[in-house]
Parts: sequence; C-alpha cells; structure tokens
Amino acid sequence: VKLTKDALVGNKGDGFKICMSMLDNTRLSSAARAVGVARACKEHSVRYANEREQFGQPIASFQMIQEQIAEMYVEEEAARLLVHRAAVNRDKGVKNTIEVSCAKFYAAEVAVRAANTAVKIFGSYGFSSEYPVERFYRDAKSFQIVEGTSNIQKMIIARNALGLK
Repeated sequence: VKLTKDALVGNKGDGFKICMSMLDNTRLSSAARAVGVARACKEHSVRYANEREQFGQPIASFQMIQEQIAEMYVEEEAARLLVHRAAVNRDKGVKNTIEVSCAKFYAAEVAVRAANTAVKIFGSYGFSSEYPVERFYRDAKSFQIVEGTSNIQKMIIARNALGLK
C-alpha cells in the first residue's frame, strides 16, 4: 500500500518514539484491568467463603481463609493505589514511564496471586466453569504477558533505579 505524505503521523523517523509513548497508556489500562480481576477474585472468594460450609461452619471462620482474604484485600488496595497515582500523573501530562511500569508489573502480579488464592479457596470448584474464578485465573495470567511482560517491566524499573539507559 502506498500512502501520500499527508498520511504521515508525526515527523519522519519519530514512529518508534510515538509507539513507545503510547505504551504508557496501554500499560496503564492493562494495570487497571488487572486490578479489576484481583478485585473480582477477592469479592467472589469472600462470597464463597461465607456461603461454603465445612464441619458445620462457613469456611470464612477458618483462620487460613481469613489470612488469604486479608492478603488479597491489601494487595488489591496497594495495586489500585499505584494505578491511581500513575493515572493522575498521566492525566497531568507527566511523563511517568517508571510509575506506569511499576503499576503494570505489580497489578499483574497481584491479579495472578489473587486468582491463585481464589482457586485454592474454591477448592475443586476453582477449576469448574460453574464459577468464574477459573476464567479469572486465565485472565490474570494474560496481564503478565500483554503490553510488555512482567520481566520487561522489571527491566525498565531496574534500569531506572540503577541509572542505566
């Protein structure tokens, strides 16, 4: 396909820079979706733990379940705050690639941990299509891959922390 010169987006030679600047937006969006998956895992786990009974009592009364729910709660909250801070600064026009990479990396990891925990809380039902946590597990894993893998995010963060380019 041949295009005319007026079809050029930006300046000649700036294509890579433009694409890379858009990655901050798409990574931030991915991070926000990962927080949503983590939240859904937590909410479904809380509901299930209150409904599911073992030994004549809801599994929510078991200390290990409470610990798992507490960890899901704290991690989701921390990921949400990282994403929120990055989004606020992005809206202000601040170039914040490192902040976005931190949010994307952490939110993806939190989503995977939350999904893994939800599957454990649900037991064998965690893999059943009768409950949404099996889908959340697949969805969560995708956030470690799309818009730059978790390893890429760590590389960006580390290079910044070490003062490397």
